[in-house]
Amino acid sequence: MNNNYKYILIGLLAAITILVFVFGLNYLKGKNYFIEEDTYYVVYDRIEGLTKSSPVILNGYNVGQVREIRFNNLQKGNLLVKFVVKKDINIPDQSIARIFSQDLMGTKAIDLIFSNQNNLLQSGDTLIAETEESLKEQVSIEMLPLKNKAEDLLQEMENAIKIINLIFNERTRQNLKQIIEELNYTSRNLRSSTASVDSLLIGEKERIHRLLVNLESITNNFSKNNGNITGLMANLKALTDSLNKVDFKGTTDEVDSTLLAINNMLNKVQSQQGTLGKLIYDDSLYNAITNSTEYVGLLAEDLRINPKRYLHFSAFDLGRTMYVLDEDKMHKKAGKNDGAFYVLVDESASPVSLDYYDKIDNVEQKVIDDTYLYTVGNFDKKRKARRFLKKVQKNYPKARIIYINKGQFSYVDD
Repeated sequence: MNNNYKYILIGLLAAITILVFVFGLNYLKGKNYFIEEDTYYVVYDRIEGLTKSSPVILNGYNVGQVREIRFNNLQKGNLLVKFVVKKDINIPDQSIARIFSQDLMGTKAIDLIFSNQNNLLQSGDTLIAETEESLKEQVSIEMLPLKNKAEDLLQEMENAIKIINLIFNERTRQNLKQIIEELNYTSRNLRSSTASVDSLLIGEKERIHRLLVNLESITNNFSKNNGNITGLMANLKALTDSLNKVDFKGTTDEVDSTLLAINNMLNKVQSQQGTLGKLIYDDSLYNAITNSTEYVGLLAEDLRINPKRYLHFSAFDLGRTMYVLDEDKMHKKAGKNDGAFYVLVDESASPVSLDYYDKIDNVEQKVIDDTYLYTVGNFDKKRKARRFLKKVQKNYPKARIIYINKGQFSYVDD
């Protein structure tokens, strides 16, 4: 009896152990025999690694568990997933059971997404299946815009490289090389110039110091004479005010009218109109005066030799006096000197200002046959004109001797 009791006790203990083990194992798998559950089904084309005992999540909270996964149709290859949720979870009609990744390791679970329908599903109904994109697909989708941008960037870089290669051809590279060499040369020149300036500043340091001292002295003088400068500026202001009151316009109008009159007079003189024009351009008066001078000279000479011819004394009669020069000889001598020798400084087809010949005095203008002659001197002997010509040629090398007689002139060879 005791042995039988022992065996019965051992068998009962073994059964209890087995039941506890099975219950614990199922509990670890997510089966809870003390909680009422509803069963639902979902048909997936792919389950993306979903397994039995995978959790069922509602708004991030675990409300159920996957109980079974099997093929629904071998020809189509779709899978039927059976899962349970707590009895108090009411699932609306047209709700979605979406497979998603719980963590970075890719652990899969079912996420319940409720619809807005008022009708509720019953235990054993089928939900709408949906599968989250895989990590690779998500990365591909997210990287697609970046990939497109990278491709566009690479294309632009390729175009830029082509443009750079086109621009920086052999000729351009040679030009750049030449520019760099010239820049180096310029840099060396700048360094040399800087060194020269530095040496100049060092050498002229004392002189620059004296210059600065002088400038400071001048500034001090200006500062000390500030009152005098102020008075000078006041005087200048008063002077400018006085000048502003002067009728410059009237004065300039009078000057213009005067200059116009003088210009008209000079035009008439140049055109040989009027007494003054004829006096300047017509040498008849000059010839007459020259002849008269000759006569006066002859008269004075005759007076010196024969004073008794012109002075009579009644107390004594000394008889008739013989004359050295009679009237016939005087006229004959005067007739020989109708022309004269001149030193010709310049000749022109148009008038030239006498101020142009400022290196010699007493330059005269003569007009003969529409030619303007600028002469100096008046000689009755050619040798006298030659001696004077040598003096004139020191300043006017082209000067020469001419002979003027009765309104005509001719060149005299040396």
